[in-house]
Amino acid sequence: MKRTQKELATTYFTFYKLFHSSATLGKKIATLLFLCFISFSAVSCFAEQGDLPLQQVAERDTFLQSRQWKELSKKMFSLYLQGDLKGAIKVGEQCRLLVIENGATNTKAYSELLQALGACNLSIGFIEKGREQLQESLTVAENINTPPAHLANIQKELGKYYLLVNKFKEAEKFLALAGKNFKHSNQTSGIIFAQYVQFAALLERIYHNDKKKALELFEKALEITRESDAQGKAVLEASILYNMADTYVMLDNNEKALELLSKTIRIYNRTNPKNPEIMFPYYLLGRIYTNIQDYKTAMDFYEKSLSIAQKSVAKNHELISKIYAGMGALYFVTEKYNAAEESFQKAIDIRVYIYGENTLKNVVSFANLSYLYYLKKEYSKALEKSEFGLSLYKKNNYAPDKIYLDILDTRLMIFQKLGKSIEAQKCAELIKKYSSKTKN
Repeated sequence: MKRTQKELATTYFTFYKLFHSSATLGKKIATLLFLCFISFSAVSCFAEQGDLPLQQVAERDTFLQSRQWKELSKKMFSLYLQGDLKGAIKVGEQCRLLVIENGATNTKAYSELLQALGACNLSIGFIEKGREQLQESLTVAENINTPPAHLANIQKELGKYYLLVNKFKEAEKFLALAGKNFKHSNQTSGIIFAQYVQFAALLERIYHNDKKKALELFEKALEITRESDAQGKAVLEASILYNMADTYVMLDNNEKALELLSKTIRIYNRTNPKNPEIMFPYYLLGRIYTNIQDYKTAMDFYEKSLSIAQKSVAKNHELISKIYAGMGALYFVTEKYNAAEESFQKAIDIRVYIYGENTLKNVVSFANLSYLYYLKKEYSKALEKSEFGLSLYKKNNYAPDKIYLDILDTRLMIFQKLGKSIEAQKCAELIKKYSSKTKN
């Protein structure tokens, strides 16, 4: 009797589990079977629609099982593992055009491709392009009633997007949906689930300001990753260690951060020394050496990070803005004020491009520019930058914090220099008002 597509798919998966549990050669065969299963599941999801001409179904079945499709998919994944996200996106776009040409857009394979492209674009800095592809991936997945594990994978990436743009309620919503779908599919292990746990940790750190809880989740993500035998686990382990180090920097524990970054860099050097993601630990090392006042070493790491970033990510990537801000701080403390001004402005311009002119991410740079102009006795520029910096708090409905007080303090000194006693008195009153409410 002829077996149904669902029965065949079950057979594929049974053989996959059997081979995967055996020796190394078996795992290679299992990987091949898994790739075949991915292609087959895409065909079956499409064919089960039941409202398409049989000739079209046959043509699309043939395409999704073709050597050309499998080789391009394999090449995209290989480039991703090497850290060549630009190359992966280029090959992925070729895949996307082929899917459209062959009319196979209403398939799980196409949804997975869009999810992969969206994730790559988020990482490389084309975040709106990434969001569009992830949203399309989700729409396709929902239309074909895809398994909950795939939905969870898309939802976690959308959660990452909303984290990047500081829309934390939306991030929390998508990560919650992802968590439910992971649980529903009994997929609470493996590197995809570990990625989800890492994003949940970032949400705790950034939105809820709970660094202790964030570190607990990072540890959990690290444990899950190390238990996995999947390709790409080393890259994810390095990413988690980097985020843990970043958290320890926020807690002023530079020693622990340096220990974790040392492990991160060793992973990259062992697995792929040319992986451009090493730019992230280099950037963080720049921050740490700035904190401990080793300015020459800090600048060396910032320059290394910037050199890699300029070749491998979008020119308006968030990391590049952070590097310029860090370099601006170094120029400032070494009294190279013109270079500092240029670096701060570059950081501001990139963030305006990504997030819009009212982004709160630029508050520190405006505070720094204001104080810099005060030192240069360019008081009108200092007041202009400080006023705009203060306005960002109101526009974003954000409570005054230490940076807010720093800006007010700069304005107070300017008004005192200019002999504007009324304005100076108002600043002094605001400083007194908010000092009692603001935690250092």
